[in-house]
Amino acid sequence: MPRGVAKKEDLHEPSGEVQYKDAVANFMLDVGFTRNITITIQCADPTQASIGTYTLKIMRGNCPAEKPFFEPQTRRCVNFCPEGFYRNELSRRCSRCNTNCKVCTGLLSCKMCLPDDAEFAYVMQPDGKCEGQVNHIYARYRWWCLGLGILLAFLVCIGCAGICTFCCSRAGKPAEKKDRRRYFQEDLEEDKQLIQYPPGRRLGRY
Repeated sequence: MPRGVAKKEDLHEPSGEVQYKDAVANFMLDVGFTRNITITIQCADPTQASIGTYTLKIMRGNCPAEKPFFEPQTRRCVNFCPEGFYRNELSRRCSRCNTNCKVCTGLLSCKMCLPDDAEFAYVMQPDGKCEGQVNHIYARYRWWCLGLGILLAFLVCIGCAGICTFCCSRAGKPAEKKDRRRYFQEDLEEDKQLIQYPPGRRLGRY
């Protein structure tokens, strides 16, 4: 018989109605660990109340010898763990260091704390932990910066008020000049009326 050709007795069709339901389950499985999954299957036909139970043993292999540690962030096997992680020989993976620790060889053996920032200064403790202390210098300069910001805002407000006053005063000067010119013309007309003499005989020269 040629390879890949089924026998005649294997080609029979199943009798009755075939019903099934797809089920998907996601679960975590670390490198080098196993997990048992139990699946229970029940017949859809109520006249055949048969229940089948299956147990699946899921196993995930270890990392190779040249890269024996599993790095959870990149999900790859590595030889050296990144910053903030240490090589955990027991679980064969990169485990995270303690809080505020940058370089460590174990959870309670920190070798270097995080660098100081504007808010906290990190100090190594005798028990191998890093404690974050509030940076008092930052707190003092923070109030200085706040006061300087308020002063600058006040000066900006005063400058804006001065500019508005100057612009308004410049806008009112042409109207004032027009009023003065009108009053001056009215005064000239009144003076002309007073200077005019009444009609009469012209005086001769003697």
